[in-house]
Amino acid sequence: MQMEALLKEKELWDTVTGDKPLPTSGPNSKAMKAYVRKQKLAKVKIILHLDKSQLPHAHFDTAKEIWDNLKRIHLTRSFGTLLAIHRKFFSMVKGDKTMEAWVASVCDAAHCLEAADFEVKDIDLIVALTQGLPEEYFPLIVSLNATPIDQLNVDSIITRLLNEEQ
Repeated sequence: MQMEALLKEKELWDTVTGDKPLPTSGPNSKAMKAYVRKQKLAKVKIILHLDKSQLPHAHFDTAKEIWDNLKRIHLTRSFGTLLAIHRKFFSMVKGDKTMEAWVASVCDAAHCLEAADFEVKDIDLIVALTQGLPEEYFPLIVSLNATPIDQLNVDSIITRLLNEEQ
């Protein structure tokens, strides 16, 4: 996510995704030189921001090839992988984390599911946020259970959880 944001900030994301086609002009044209420069810059940005353990996955000619390879390696989409990520999502436990850290970890797990093309509905996020809470949050959970479903949304649940911790 951070790499995508950096590449978008530098206006290089379309180079990595392949959305910017190769110019049809000659090799010495201004458009072709700009295209090649952006390709090189995107490749450099990705490589410089990789952990050293990931460098063997970056031995390709273009930023798109590097990105696609990293995506292939890190976003395995087999049914077993999706099931494992989904199971982890619903079995998370707050433990001794602050509520802010707890919410962040659940949201991060939801983003992992979404990155693997698995839709996370609001109700799934609410269940994950509340079922991993310790017993002292039981009164809050009971009050949430009594709340009409049309009044429950992720933002209001997060606000209530953060307020409850205070």
